[in-house]
Amino acid sequence: MPEDLTGKVAFVSGGNSGVGRAAAEQLCRRGARVVVTGRDRRRGAETEQALTRAGGDARFIEMEAASEESIRSAVGAAVRQFGGLDFLVNNAAYEGPVGPILDLSEQACDEVLATNVKGPMMAARHAIPRMLERGGGCIVNVASFLGTIPFPDNPAYGASKAALIHFTRSLAAGYGAQGIRCYAVCPYITDTPMIERVTGGNADVRRQLASLNPSGRIASPGDIAGAIVKLLSGEVLVDEGGAVLVDAGGATASAGR
Repeated sequence: MPEDLTGKVAFVSGGNSGVGRAAAEQLCRRGARVVVTGRDRRRGAETEQALTRAGGDARFIEMEAASEESIRSAVGAAVRQFGGLDFLVNNAAYEGPVGPILDLSEQACDEVLATNVKGPMMAARHAIPRMLERGGGCIVNVASFLGTIPFPDNPAYGASKAALIHFTRSLAAGYGAQGIRCYAVCPYITDTPMIERVTGGNADVRRQLASLNPSGRIASPGDIAGAIVKLLSGEVLVDEGGAVLVDAGGATASAGR
């Protein structure tokens, strides 16, 4: 039986759509109180209303995922709203332009690394003290299978996700003894707005991407969210700091350090 998460407080960045919203929905169904963050106020308000109508206790907080000041403010607001913090899901990400390194501009590189690496680092920096106040917690960084293999068609994105996996290991080594569990979830190709942007809705391109997954199918946001929530709740046993690759159906393709 899924563990009841009543009384737990979760902070989900990039929670307005895709994997982040699916994770927020599943956490609410388990009884957790959830803060979702994003840049789009309209979509954030709609997400909060949908989660609340479904019986969840959720709030939207506007946040720029690449800004430490915005992150600090959002974490503080979440703690004031719900009284503490137990779970952090670093899901917000920016894929950047697709193409070889010769086509990568400095600006695009900075934007990818700021959102995908600096953002999760700053979120952890401000969330961990709040978790320690409650005796521990859990951090799940949403990386990518592309952080585990060479990815010449978008080197900044692949490098950012590899860095996030390494950061997760560093967090686990530094805070595991203090009761904070840390994991990196590495989705295979998943049906999110990011994939829509990359493929432009082209069915042939989607099929090509699906062939990269061990299942041969594009995973759903719920598949990935299910793995995230199981890690947060402690229902699955994975080495702390481990990189968990997740495919369609929520199946774990592999996990390890």
